[in-house]
Amino acid sequence: MKKILVAGLLTFAAASTAAAQDMFASMESSSADATTIVIEPISVTADGFIVVYNYHGGQVGEILGMARVRAGANSETRVHLGHPVRQDALAVLFAGDDISDPSRGLDRIEIEAD
Repeated sequence: MKKILVAGLLTFAAASTAAAQDMFASMESSSADATTIVIEPISVTADGFIVVYNYHGGQVGEILGMARVRAGANSETRVHLGHPVRQDALAVLFAGDDISDPSRGLDRIEIEAD
């Protein structure tokens, strides 16, 4: 049985050709260690990525994992992480292939680790 550890919601408006709906995210695991971020639902007008970063003290850190999203409705997107996460994370939605700058994402959500 999977246990939802944390959930949060934060969105911002961005001027872009790709529009996003509000994202809901949670860390899931089958033990005490969160190893998967689940984003649901999300709708975008262009193919892109959800990138999950380490996020501590308001600072964006290293990339923990990423998953591709397709144009249109995405009912559930799972981002598998390389290792268990015990600190806060930040999921950022990008349109296209350029994921070099988290501040240029279309939408973001902070996921707090408890």
